[in-house]
Amino acid sequence: MADVEVTMTMEEKVRLRVTPGPTPAGHPGQIDGAVQFTVTAGDCTIEPAMMDDGVTVDPLACWVVSGPTAGDSAVLAEADADMGAGVVNIMATALVHVNHPMAASLGMTAEAPVLK
Repeated sequence: MADVEVTMTMEEKVRLRVTPGPTPAGHPGQIDGAVQFTVTAGDCTIEPAMMDDGVTVDPLACWVVSGPTAGDSAVLAEADADMGAGVVNIMATALVHVNHPMAASLGMTAEAPVLK
């Protein structure tokens, strides 16, 4: 079961952000380095997400960009919870449903009248 599930169209992208959970004592959790985001199934792709300054890459977030076809994609986020020299991977998953975009309205035009 995915940690988060989101639905979008083939014309959209969605920002995913991870938040390290608390320590066993309830203190704010930390991770060592940036989160690694990977598409493990489906047509979506990953793009870096920028911080508010527009220059720095956000180490805790990414954009999931819809692919060329409708369907589901799975995204894996991995981070190192060991703040020392070792590596202890923690993971979270997202299930991304991509649908065909729907028309927002129906337009109508009239041609010039013709004789019966």
